[in-house]
Amino acid sequence: MKPRPCHRMISQLTQIKWSLDDALGQLRAMKLHIESAERLGGGIEFEVFVLRFRGRAPIVLKFPSQRWIFNDNDQGLDSFSILQQEYALLVRSHRYGIPAPNVIGYLHPDEGPHVLVIECIETDAVPVDDFQLGRIVKRLHELSSSGIHPVAQRGQSASTTVAQLTAARMAVVARFAELPGTLPTKEFLAHHLRPIDLSPSLLHMDLRPANFLSRDGRLLGLIDWSNALTANPLLELARVEEYGGLTDRFASGYGSSDLRTELQRPLGLCCRLYTAAMLAVVFLSEAPDRSLATIKVKRLKDLLEQLRAVSDDG
Repeated sequence: MKPRPCHRMISQLTQIKWSLDDALGQLRAMKLHIESAERLGGGIEFEVFVLRFRGRAPIVLKFPSQRWIFNDNDQGLDSFSILQQEYALLVRSHRYGIPAPNVIGYLHPDEGPHVLVIECIETDAVPVDDFQLGRIVKRLHELSSSGIHPVAQRGQSASTTVAQLTAARMAVVARFAELPGTLPTKEFLAHHLRPIDLSPSLLHMDLRPANFLSRDGRLLGLIDWSNALTANPLLELARVEEYGGLTDRFASGYGSSDLRTELQRPLGLCCRLYTAAMLAVVFLSEAPDRSLATIKVKRLKDLLEQLRAVSDDG
């Protein structure tokens, strides 16, 4: 799962845009008679559809809308490499008891989009039980990360990647909103983040309801490994906290009642800045939402003030 080199000089204007028809064209060899195709969702980079048939179970397709990813959060990532990573980590999840949909196939033609085909798990609106989620995340963090080279890590140490991206994303936010004082440099962040390179685990890094396939409060599948990293679990727990998911029941399931204490120290605050800056950029630039952007920018400002206070005390 080694990442392919980033082609930073490729312009968005030269890229081919792919649609559902392009993805369906890759399924011709399967000779499927499709009754309906319904969009389940997707993010900025990928589309997800469920295909329904007469007399057989539905399947889910995931494919990129274009090859190279360029936005204010990420520059020059290869969507094919990310989709191949999703395939590999879903297979790995099954092997080690992490809930995941079954992988039906991975199509990688010479032309056109790569397509990941997985089983369709019927879900409901009942939220995943936080205690169960905490136990599953703990199990994930106990697995070896040996041999995994996440695309989002860009071939670097986690501390280097996180520091660079946090600094770059704060600079994007500063184009839209005034941030307090002098922003921490990537060198300052990398210095404080160095401990996340110790005892690395495989981190999902997008633990939110949109990526939980669940029924009756039970997690049946953890999907979308695009943001995966190999780092100390504190980085993931900081993201869960910024997503609002670090509840007492989650902490109990995870097996620790002292998670928030670590997140108030310089290391924890730097980890939280990584997520806070990303979310602010999403709602300012990638999926603009004025009210959410206001909330996320305020959160980023609050964390910057907290980091400045504890750094001055130290």
